[in-house]
Amino acid sequence: MRDDTPSWTAEAAAAMRALESLLPEEARLFEDEFARRFLQPVNRVLIVASQASPGLRNAVERMVDLKYPGAPANFICRTRYIDARLNDELDRGLDRIVVVGAGYDMRAIRLTRARTSSPRVIEIDHPATQRRKRAIARGLVDLDLWSRTAWVSHDLSHPIDESPALRAFAGGRARAFCVAEGLLSYLPREAVRSIFAWIAATSVPGSRVVFTYGDRELVEGRNLINESVKKAGEGFASGWRPDEMASECRGAGLVVEEDLPQAELNERYLTPRGRRLATMQGARIATAVVPW
Repeated sequence: MRDDTPSWTAEAAAAMRALESLLPEEARLFEDEFARRFLQPVNRVLIVASQASPGLRNAVERMVDLKYPGAPANFICRTRYIDARLNDELDRGLDRIVVVGAGYDMRAIRLTRARTSSPRVIEIDHPATQRRKRAIARGLVDLDLWSRTAWVSHDLSHPIDESPALRAFAGGRARAFCVAEGLLSYLPREAVRSIFAWIAATSVPGSRVVFTYGDRELVEGRNLINESVKKAGEGFASGWRPDEMASECRGAGLVVEEDLPQAELNERYLTPRGRRLATMQGARIATAVVPW
């Protein structure tokens, strides 16, 4: 990724969250009213038009699913999964939410703004993407919510513990919920190990991290998803088998609790609503915990 260019995949994820939010309550997996605000004008116009025409909305989703097989389901199902895990942890009580490679996601604010007690938020991301996000997000939330968020610009391809700003914001160990969504497969393995080790070192036992990743077939094979991110200048760098990912976590001081393929998320969230979208083969989502 170029230092002066916001992430293409971050906008793609925001576009799919915005499209999902147009569905009626009984059909959609979540509602993200912020997502459309981060879209470039042409995509924002398409979302507005889709809001006025359910048929157009469905046609856009089908078109994206044909061009990038499994991408719509991957974006929306992982959002639903992470939202559910964060809400569970908020009910138990949290000191800190850490979003690594945050992109244009506003989950931390979206899910905490109605709660009387809300944890501090640390967002860590690529400088160009974060600059654009901050400029837009500042006009979307009130001063209290804004003041709870610490923004850390960091090139995540480099070890995370090299960032003095991050050390200053993180402070001591805390009960944390960490998210690394749509990130790890774009990084070298050493950087992923650094992220996991930093999470384990700054979080008390019982803290959790949810992360997505691609297996070796997705990352190393010839497929439309792999070719698309490569053309956008955000090509995959690392893939893992589930047993390899579990080993990476153990080496950093984390224990994998759950590791699911995309097909299982489709069955869990889309099938009960009668929705049929392609499955992104090789896409996975996992939850790991800092052990007691």
